[in-house]
Parts: sequence; structure tokens; C-alpha cells
Amino acid sequence: MEVKIKPSNQLETISPPANELATVGQVTAGIAHDFNTLMNRLIGQAELIRLDSTLSEESKINLEQMVSESRRAVHLMRQVLDFSRQSIKQHQPIDLVATLNQIIHPWQTKVQQNIQIKLEIEPGPYLLHIDQAQIEQLVDSLITNAQEAMPDGGTITVHLSTFTLESNELTPTLKIRPGDWVSLTITDSGHGIAPEVLPHIYEPFYSTKTDQSQAGLGLARVYGIVKQHRGQIRVRSQQQKGTAFTIYLPRFNPMNHNSRQKKIIRGHGQTLLLVEDESAARHVTQALLTRLGYQVLTAQNGRQALDIYARHRDEIALILTDLTMPDMGGDDLAEALRQQNPTIKVIALTGFALEDISQRLSTPAIVDWAQKPIGLEGLGKLINRWL
Repeated sequence: MEVKIKPSNQLETISPPANELATVGQVTAGIAHDFNTLMNRLIGQAELIRLDSTLSEESKINLEQMVSESRRAVHLMRQVLDFSRQSIKQHQPIDLVATLNQIIHPWQTKVQQNIQIKLEIEPGPYLLHIDQAQIEQLVDSLITNAQEAMPDGGTITVHLSTFTLESNELTPTLKIRPGDWVSLTITDSGHGIAPEVLPHIYEPFYSTKTDQSQAGLGLARVYGIVKQHRGQIRVRSQQQKGTAFTIYLPRFNPMNHNSRQKKIIRGHGQTLLLVEDESAARHVTQALLTRLGYQVLTAQNGRQALDIYARHRDEIALILTDLTMPDMGGDDLAEALRQQNPTIKVIALTGFALEDISQRLSTPAIVDWAQKPIGLEGLGKLINRWL
């Protein structure tokens, strides 16, 4: 199915130099990666032991507390990462219509006089599980870009609609899973994006402006926000006729969410390929996948994974790979596999925060991602989305 896109005495705060902030961010991200990898092993081992039917009730309670405290430690680490980026992510059920009205109204009063902003909302429920501040940032960024693309004036249209995607309607150009979705399209009538520029628009600090000091995260941040919300972004542009950015976000169903929260979803013997260079993490994840009912082939690195896939291509239903590995990372592996099989499905597992690896997730073969530690329940749900 092809979805249709309709001099002062004031106090001043002095910020540290950008290169110092970048260094701090890199160090923090590296520590978080190693910490999350370690906690992934600990939580995985505890969950495996907890499945032992011979355990006493006291031991089960102690293990449950161990897993709970470990997850609390992971949450604290994520708060450190959020603080280092001066943002705290709070996903909650929010009506996107109310959020858009709050965003668009101020814009209608502050845009250039020769620019009109239109808000079009089709009937339908628009409840999403989102971080409102991030979605506001996303929409603001796209409207800012649209305004800059129309120096001589024009129209910015913000269009909201819903659709349901059935499993037999998947297309190579719209890589989203079956289910209920919200489509948010922001269209301008500006000068468009040149074909040679289009492949680079999500690259951090990429800019076509003469003054490169104005370059920043821009659309790279937009892309990261969309991915963090398990969505997809699509752009269509024609020079001198305008550009349309469409954001696809999964619609939130409170009934489904509550009924699945504590449910472990098991497989039916499908074969998975697990790629992980850290041996302890590989063994724990393999054991968890086996417990979930899957046949598991393992590879220590991307090169070995390519060899295994060549021998078992017809058996392997899905590939799970660590993103950061020596010689060949998970993103390069996914791209190499896509050259062999354009319909390949790869899930990336990483100890890094999304902001640090968002660009590496952009290869079409990577259909989903998860941050370590994920655990038994999370693995079951993640794999079930794509099998």
C-alpha cells in the first residue's frame, strides 16, 4: 500500500567551548555503552536463573529484586546521559491534535507576513505515546526549515491523518510494521531540495548555507526523534515546487499496551542469526533467545556473520546484531546483507544512546533497534514485530 501524502548589567551564563562539550559527551557515551553491556549480561543471567522451576520462592523473590535493582541502575545511567544533553525524555499518552494546536498558533503570528500556515486534520483518534517536548522540537524544526525555503513567501501546510497497515500491504518504500499509524506531513511551496543535497540532509552539521557557523544538528535531530519514537520519516521534494516531510508514528492503544506489558511472546522455532563480538553477552542473549523458542546461529563479528548467512540464507528469518564491533559494525553488516537480499530484516542492539548512533541506524536493512539491556520480555516483543 502506498500511503498518500495529502554592554549589559545582566548576568550571563558562559558555556564551555563546543569541543569540550563534545569530548564530555563522547566519554559519557562510551562509559554508558560499557555499563549497559555489563548490565545486559547480569540481567540476562538473572532472568535465565529465574526460569528454573526448582528454585525456592525466596530465591525467586531475591532474583526479582536483583533484576529490578539492575534496571534501576540502568535508568540512573540514562538519566546521566539525558542530563549531559540537557534533555529528559518522558514518553506518555498525548493527543497530537492538542499538541499541534499549541505549536501552530504561535507560529501563525510570528512567521513572515507573506507566509501562510494551514493546519489540516482529518477525523480520527490521534493518541500517541510520545515525549511532547521532543515532538514540539521536531515540528518547530520542520516549520523553521520550510519558512527558510520560502524567502519570497508561500504556504506551509501541516496535515494530520491516520491509517492502518495490514501485513500484506508492506512495501519496500514504507518500512513500518503492520498496525495503526498517524501520518504528519509538513509541506512547503519553496525552492525545494537539490537532488545532490537530498542524500545528505540527515547528516549532523551538514548545511548548504554560506555561513557554516549556522550549521547544526538540524534534520539529524529530527531523524533521531522519529527513530526514538519507533517511527519513520520520508521526504519528497521537487525543485521550485516545494518539499514535503512526512512523519509516521505508531498510534497508541491503551488496551493493547496494558495487556501486553507483562506478556512474554515466544517464537515457533524460527532461525535467528545473532551477531555479538563480546562472548559473555553473546552466550547470554543466545540462551534468552533459545528460551523464547528460537533456533539461534551465532557469529562473533560481521565477517563471520556474512559467511554464516551465505550458508543458511534460506533458514534465517531475522538477524540481531550488535551495532559497534571491530572491523565491521552492525550497520555495515546490514548494508552488506542487503546487497545480497533486499528484503533482509536486521535488528540492531546497542549500549549507546540513540543520539550517539542515530545516523548508523539509517541503512534500510535495519528495521528496528533496541538499547541494551533488553531482557527476556523485551526481546520477545521486539522479535515478534518482525516475524
